[in-house]
Amino acid sequence: MKKLLIIMTVALMSMTSFAQNSVVGTWYAEDAHEGSSSEEGVNVDMSVTAYDEISFSTSTFQRKFSSVMLMDAVKDGKKVPLSLTVKGSMKGTWSLSDGILTITPDKKAKPDLDVETEGFPGVVKAMLVGMMKKEVKDALVSEERYEVLSLSDTELKIKNIPDPKSKNQEAPEETVYKRK
Repeated sequence: MKKLLIIMTVALMSMTSFAQNSVVGTWYAEDAHEGSSSEEGVNVDMSVTAYDEISFSTSTFQRKFSSVMLMDAVKDGKKVPLSLTVKGSMKGTWSLSDGILTITPDKKAKPDLDVETEGFPGVVKAMLVGMMKKEVKDALVSEERYEVLSLSDTELKIKNIPDPKSKNQEAPEETVYKRK
């Protein structure tokens, strides 16, 4: 009986450690950048913060994304604050096979998407909101593939695999997600 109890305890411990290194759960990544530029007498200070959260269940996911861009444009001592906030969410299915994480948005579901601006003139605001909605919607409804570089119980490090059919061939980008 004692041997059976020991075997069951070891088996349970090994299953627990395996489950801790599972992608199932809620993960988030944050990114922030700041910069300044000057052109034609206009000085611009800008900051961008982004937050990405993915909740993986057994075979489905829910993704929430937000990005806030704050700018202060200064010309002739006059300061004009500008802001652009983008929020979106999407759900679908996922799979992990041979170190490749594939996230497939639900084709029947429309992504939730919201773009808000402050301080931009009417025509610029209309163009900017339309352009941002299209860009974010395209990103939210596209299947994404990632190489899993590392996975622990607290951290998921991935590198995107560019779509070979895409005209925009940017260098693969690494992202580190933390478990929530």
